[in-house]
Amino acid sequence: MNGWKLCNTVICLSLILVAYGCGSDDAAGPEDETPQVVSSTYPPDGATDVPVDVVITVTFLEDMDPASITDTTFTLSYNPLVPASVTYDAGSRTATLTPDDLLLYETAYTVRVSAEPAVPAEKGLPATTIWEWGFISIPGGAGLAALPRTGQTRVYSAGDDGSLQAGIEWPVPRFTDNGDGTITDNLTGLMWLKDADCLYHHIFNAAVNEADSLNYSPEACGCQDYTANYTDWRLPNVNELESLVHGGQAHTANWLMSQGFVNVHALYYWTSTTFAYNTWYGCVVNLWVGYVDRQEKNGYQKVWAVRGETTAPARIWKTGQTTSYAPRDDGDLQAGTDWPSPRFYPTAGNAAYLDIFTGLVWPADAGTSTIGECEGGYMTWQAALDYVACLNSREYLGCSDWRLPNRKELYSLIDHSKYNPALPQDHHFEDVQLGNYWTSTTYAYDTSRAWIVWIQYGDLSPWDKTVTAWVWPVRGGQ
Repeated sequence: MNGWKLCNTVICLSLILVAYGCGSDDAAGPEDETPQVVSSTYPPDGATDVPVDVVITVTFLEDMDPASITDTTFTLSYNPLVPASVTYDAGSRTATLTPDDLLLYETAYTVRVSAEPAVPAEKGLPATTIWEWGFISIPGGAGLAALPRTGQTRVYSAGDDGSLQAGIEWPVPRFTDNGDGTITDNLTGLMWLKDADCLYHHIFNAAVNEADSLNYSPEACGCQDYTANYTDWRLPNVNELESLVHGGQAHTANWLMSQGFVNVHALYYWTSTTFAYNTWYGCVVNLWVGYVDRQEKNGYQKVWAVRGETTAPARIWKTGQTTSYAPRDDGDLQAGTDWPSPRFYPTAGNAAYLDIFTGLVWPADAGTSTIGECEGGYMTWQAALDYVACLNSREYLGCSDWRLPNRKELYSLIDHSKYNPALPQDHHFEDVQLGNYWTSTTYAYDTSRAWIVWIQYGDLSPWDKTVTAWVWPVRGGQ
């Protein structure tokens, strides 16, 4: 896993990789033989993979003087100190340190407490007890919905998707044929029917039912080579079906068939996700070229079934849709990894937000503002790449590793229960434009175009590189 670093309030901090000795759940002890005063600590000494939203505690065996436990005597540090609030509960003899912000990823921290017992002389205790221990926070993306690469490897311009290839590397092989008419995606953990055309071409509600019919009468479906007896097949939601799109291939359907699938059509396939702006429409994915679009629910589209729960390395996240419009649709099943709440945390002095779900950091200002000599506004694709390069030359918000987000990264912000904009309720971003935003991913079917995300509704479609769109840079992640 590639390590990465977050931007603190002013500057970017390099990852600090420090090896600790073997730890245990017991609190660390002082080297001398004075009576032990600390009962336990959390995290324990030497702990690794500690969450970045951790609350730190130390519990004492004896009553401590509350006045002696403050934010200057109970501290968290990676050099410098971490701003935090400190409290002491006399009933449980527990001191609690709550950091003001998320911790950095993959960073070694030291905790130090200097406290005075309430009655040291009577029990033979030292006048001041000093306790120190350490832990390492989780690697970037660990336990989150870490985003995979788009699949694009060809470079069309410096700083584009093909040159950076941000995201989790795809496993090899990407797919495993299970020998029973199913194929498992080793990237997301989801299992798909091998035959992408054995279920009937249907309108939206019937498509949901058609996928469900595989659970109780698979013999009626006539799916090629299907001999399994799974009972949790469903119509995929829009995020699940989009995960099959190969950003580097002109024809995703042909690529999927080269991976072992059969009868994948160069057409739109239904998803179980309703289009939030107009619920008479449902979301569809074009498996020929990769569009994420919407169609009237009374129209006929292809149906493909999926099953199982998403797993690492690249878990598929929930779409955000919680209202059900038909039994076993997206709002009913809500398949995917849960979003954390809150999802966005301020950083860089509230000038940027960390998406704790993906590990990406987005500027709070989504309006493509002019920053010094970096002229903002609506711009072409190449100008967008140049604009981000200019931000890096200025160390925008203290960092020089901003990039134009790829297709997966920008799409990860979309909440399919929202519109105007289609962003999560707690996003906190400012000056969000209800138009198209560039991604760094070129449209492989026609390389004169690149993918854009229409933030107003959440669509993914190609846009001529010589026309204009907004720019929202990103950093962090994998």
